Amino acid sequence: MKNKIENLQELLKLEIPKSEYPEDGFLEIIKKSHRETINSNIYAYFLNVDNNKAIASLFFESLIAIIHMDEKEIKSSDFDSYNVDTEVKTDKGYIDIVIDDGKRAVIIENKLYHHLHNPLKDYWNHYPDNEYSKKIGLLLTLETKPIPDEVKGKFINIKHIDWINEIRRRGLPSGLPHKMYIYLNDFFQTIENHTKSNIMNEETRFYFDHTAKIEAAISCKEQAQEFVWNQMVKLSGILDLEIYQHTKTRYEFLHFWDQKNHKDIYYTVYIKELMDGKNKLTIIIEVSDTLAKPEALTKIKQLDLIHHLDVSNKVDGYIAHFLFKEYNVTSKDIERLADFILEKIKDDFEKVFDTLVAHCYVNGNLLEIKDKLVKEATK
Repeated sequence: MKNKIENLQELLKLEIPKSEYPEDGFLEIIKKSHRETINSNIYAYFLNVDNNKAIASLFFESLIAIIHMDEKEIKSSDFDSYNVDTEVKTDKGYIDIVIDDGKRAVIIENKLYHHLHNPLKDYWNHYPDNEYSKKIGLLLTLETKPIPDEVKGKFINIKHIDWINEIRRRGLPSGLPHKMYIYLNDFFQTIENHTKSNIMNEETRFYFDHTAKIEAAISCKEQAQEFVWNQMVKLSGILDLEIYQHTKTRYEFLHFWDQKNHKDIYYTVYIKELMDGKNKLTIIIEVSDTLAKPEALTKIKQLDLIHHLDVSNKVDGYIAHFLFKEYNVTSKDIERLADFILEKIKDDFEKVFDTLVAHCYVNGNLLEIKDKLVKEATK
């Protein structure tokens, strides 16, 4: 059996595919894109001639064109005018969408991710043959689905993406209101997102073709993360500072602080670029918003003491970045990561940090910044 290192070496020789992630539409943002009733209401809105006749004709004729490709005897010209209804009540259920002119009907059962357990025969019989000269049932789905035996020859399967692609092939009408154009393309994007979620992309295929090698890489990453964390624990012990970290950002940045004596001034080590393989890390002196604006800090920024550091005006919530420096890191530096960071803190930051603490704290209490402290800070 190949060991993990051999698996990793083989993986590095492979070209790893990269799939594009779909953009979120409005329905994805509000987490409603999977709701079939909402999806049906959107189709019904675009099919309704009272909202926009040109769009309604485009949606309806595109749908009929797909039906015609399945050799069903129904044409858009059969419908002089029509109504579009959703959630039409029958004896045994509710039909998602119905296009109906009183003599002809298109009965649509709309499915995204739910199983088909609807009484399609009841839906069909809701429009009696002696009243409707033409009717057709559509099972609208994300992927090809079989038609139940009891309604074969009555219902056919149409995919969402095929309907949308036919609309796109025909082209949107010119002169549409700007908001209508946005609504349409946003909805098209949502249908594409749903469709792609059911299709194995190249990245997924790559994973299943090389599972053992990728799992070895994941294990290797976890060990690297554990090493970095242990180095950070070591650093906190040497500095005699506590580590403050969020679980979700543990491998992005870590705070090193003395909560008892100077919690408003502390070090942050930004390691995300290191973990992303860019061989960089950044050390930052951060201050809380209680210290972000005092005149003393403005004066300290002018001291020769900090000429070798970069000054930041970035404010993130109640935290302000104050001084920072970015470092390139070699593999040798990573082997002794805690000692490397410690050396940089002592060489570049410690004197400035101690000056800040001395001017802003007495016996663990944050002082009110006054002219006296400004003068002391600039001596």
